[in-house]
Amino acid sequence: MVPEPSLRNGPMERLAEILLRYRRVLLLFLIALSCFFAGQLRFWSVRSSIDENLPKSHPQARHFERFLEEFENPDLILAGLQADDVFQQETLEKIEGLTREIEKVPHIQRVTSITNVPHIRGTEEGIEVRPFLEEIPSSPERLADYRRLALENPRYVRNILSPDGTFASINAQMEWSAGDDTFRFEVARTIREILERAGCVECSLTGLSVIAEDGLQSILKDLKNYLWITPVLISLLLIVLFRSFRGFFIPQSAVFVSVLWTLGLFFAFRRSFAMTTTMLPVLVSVICLSNVIHILTRYYEESQRSVDRGAVVKKTMARMIPPCFLTTTTTAVGFGSLAMNDIQQVREFGVFSFAGILFVYLVAVTLAPIVLFRLSLPGRSVQNRFASGIVSRMLHRAQNLVEHRPKETLAVLGLASLLAVAGIFQIRVETQGSRFLAPEAPSIQGLKAFAENLSGIITVEVLVQGEPGSFKEPRPLTELDHLQREVEEMEGVQKTHSVAELVKEINQVVHAGKDAFYRVPDRREHIAQYLLLLEVSGEQELVSRFVNDDLSTARLSARVASMTTADYRALLDKIRTAAASHISPHRTVQLTGTVVLYATVVDTLTKGQIRSLGLAFLVITFMMTLYLRSIRIGLISMIPNLFPVLFVLGVMGWGGIPLNVVTVMISSIALGIAVDDTIHYLARYRSESRKTGDRVEAMRRTMFHTGRAIVFTSVVMAGGFWIICMSDFRPNIYLGLLTGVAMIAALLGDLLLLPICLHLFGSKKD
Repeated sequence: MVPEPSLRNGPMERLAEILLRYRRVLLLFLIALSCFFAGQLRFWSVRSSIDENLPKSHPQARHFERFLEEFENPDLILAGLQADDVFQQETLEKIEGLTREIEKVPHIQRVTSITNVPHIRGTEEGIEVRPFLEEIPSSPERLADYRRLALENPRYVRNILSPDGTFASINAQMEWSAGDDTFRFEVARTIREILERAGCVECSLTGLSVIAEDGLQSILKDLKNYLWITPVLISLLLIVLFRSFRGFFIPQSAVFVSVLWTLGLFFAFRRSFAMTTTMLPVLVSVICLSNVIHILTRYYEESQRSVDRGAVVKKTMARMIPPCFLTTTTTAVGFGSLAMNDIQQVREFGVFSFAGILFVYLVAVTLAPIVLFRLSLPGRSVQNRFASGIVSRMLHRAQNLVEHRPKETLAVLGLASLLAVAGIFQIRVETQGSRFLAPEAPSIQGLKAFAENLSGIITVEVLVQGEPGSFKEPRPLTELDHLQREVEEMEGVQKTHSVAELVKEINQVVHAGKDAFYRVPDRREHIAQYLLLLEVSGEQELVSRFVNDDLSTARLSARVASMTTADYRALLDKIRTAAASHISPHRTVQLTGTVVLYATVVDTLTKGQIRSLGLAFLVITFMMTLYLRSIRIGLISMIPNLFPVLFVLGVMGWGGIPLNVVTVMISSIALGIAVDDTIHYLARYRSESRKTGDRVEAMRRTMFHTGRAIVFTSVVMAGGFWIICMSDFRPNIYLGLLTGVAMIAALLGDLLLLPICLHLFGSKKD
């Protein structure tokens, strides 16, 4: 370990002198930089990033983008209407009115409902395609005829009409944009307002964009809560812990400046708050508090030995600058490792948390001594209150376990670690955005209504590619038809569409509606004729939704129920197997769509978790070994930091908390923050062991001085992270809960596991 810095003309003493000598210049620098970053807040914005996970360079993301360019955006906004019978004049008129209103909304490409859905009818010349209800009948007999006709059409049932005729959907197809697509939130809001103005209390609204809009509103709500609840709760904790004005004012001032700088930098790069980055203010707050609390704790201790205010501040900073620098560096590494993740919002969180943590150190080691130098030293009564109470009693009990029952304590912590390791194998991955919102969210209620009456809102898109003109041929269409029928029977698949379905419908219509002709024709010229008839009737769009211009690529679209990510992956495997058995080998099959993207994120999350944690652990271990100048102590120091990581992952597994785009960060966060207190403990332990030459006595002094700061920082950080549990996002709730638990586990690791390991495995020279 490095020796304690000399206080007589040592480098840390000289640095502390510089900080105090130029305190006015530093204060002006802090103010100027704060003004600059405050000016950047005008660029603040918020986005909902529930479905923004894979980077655009990822192969599956590119496949999906090419699909969107060739076919259509599968992201529908779905307005559902529940009735005793949809085929009542009043209900149909309401559907027709809502359809026309939604058609006027900007960025809406097409709106389909039971009133205007293209209906194929047979004529003497061939076929004609007209809206299903060109006018709404009033007689019960005609309404009953239309009801029967609609329920017999496979294209309508579970697409815009429930099998029992009591639920109807208005499907709004949005434009697709390769660039900024934030317009979809405005579209979702506008359609919701249309339903409200119509007094449609029996209506429900859902779709990926609607879910994203609800997510956006939740993000705004979280921001409002975090911005006032975080400082209030932390202020209360600081007042309880320090019971003095300086113990409240200095940490909160440092927190304010650190958060301001971090957010200013964030918005200066024109970033928008998303699901994960809303937690930046809380994160920066608690890490800043950790540094400042350790400085204040040492300040109180030094104030008991001297009445010279300048000397007390100087000694405090000389002692605290090195360990605070290392804690900042290791924490920044822990969070910075998230920048290696392929998930866009996780990577963004890692980059700006890294920058924020560096700001924290700069603010803590400049602002704290400036303010402390201006304040009088604490009185004896304040010092006595600070040194007594429940924290002191807890520290005495912890030291008693370390000295008198180390093996039993180690056995208990070891058993807890083994149970945690077993829990890790129970962790499941869940990436579906609709599971991130609370069940009572309007879009989730709408999703439930559609799942019960029609079909899911997300799709598997199966693209079958052959030679140009392939899908005018009977064999490729027959293969596609067989695949479609098998896919539709799979568990979780609620509705499928393809060009084969359209050709079969036309074949049946031109043969007087006979059921025997609901099949793919045997002759190429018949298929070509049917497709030509659609084009002549002005409904080429019906074909272009499911086959490209040169008829080389056909699309089979399957709308699926809301399931777990594991179930989605199993479904994709079944579809691939079915495609291999039905589609000729000389044609290629490519799966894409939102379900495929969700499944791909699973692998990306798992690999990113391992890579981020592994990198952080190796770099932090190297830094600890280098700083402490002892391989043995460097390795021992990582034991109490692995404990909270294992513990919190075990809690995830046994508690059924899924790994997702937010909770994937928990291990790196736990490691990055937990190592802070370990460094402060070891720095003080080394100092005391040099003074006393007695390891047990050094542990006692470290426990009763630095241990107090460790308790304070752990309690404040746990409380700060538990504030995140107020979020409406389940992943954020889990992250806040688990990070708080990790802080408590880290507290046990630093006060029990670390001193026991030093006592049992360390050497006297260490």
